[in-house]
Amino acid sequence: MYNGVALLAGLELCVMGPLHMLKLYFISYLIFVMLLDCVTYLHHHGREDKLP
Repeated sequence: MYNGVALLAGLELCVMGPLHMLKLYFISYLIFVMLLDCVTYLHHHGREDKLP
């Protein structure tokens, strides 16, 4: 399975170029992780301050 993923990533790198792959995958992943961190923080903090 990993050989196929590595092959697809390598071919895409050759076709699209490293800058386009960076913009397409890394920036999207970074935004997703930031949103996930924000939601997790909001779920686990501030319980004492909530109104009844």
